[in-house]
Amino acid sequence: MNNKNLYYPLWRKYLAVIAVQMKNSVKGEREITIPKTELHALGERKISEFLFTLEIKNSKIKNNIRGVNIARDLADILAENKSVRTLLENGHFQFAMGKDHLLKISSLEVPSEITTEVSAENSVGNTTEVAETQVDTVQEEVPSLTEELS
Repeated sequence: MNNKNLYYPLWRKYLAVIAVQMKNSVKGEREITIPKTELHALGERKISEFLFTLEIKNSKIKNNIRGVNIARDLADILAENKSVRTLLENGHFQFAMGKDHLLKISSLEVPSEITTEVSAENSVGNTTEVAETQVDTVQEEVPSLTEELS
């Protein structure tokens, strides 16, 4: 039986979610549940055929995935997408699937694009907090000014 590209449809289906979770992995490990039925729809396999770890740093696969079709196909699909490829070129990610059918995504080194985005989000968040504090302070001062003018 030829297993070449067997998992391409599965990984293409989840590519958008994987891309988002790669960006979010800066804040900690992310998980995507891959339903057991979807995996087994590709053919009856032993559970061990779904177990893998794939490590990619600067677009280079760092561990041996030879013979692990599901990991090889994931690496191929990730490389096809321009935005994901940009993350992979500047980052260090680990993808792992265990017996629980959870695809775990970890950022081992934060890509500069993500760091910039997170910094911008934090800046906006802090600005909002400062603005809310200033509004609260003004609202507290308005009644006392009204009393003084009376």
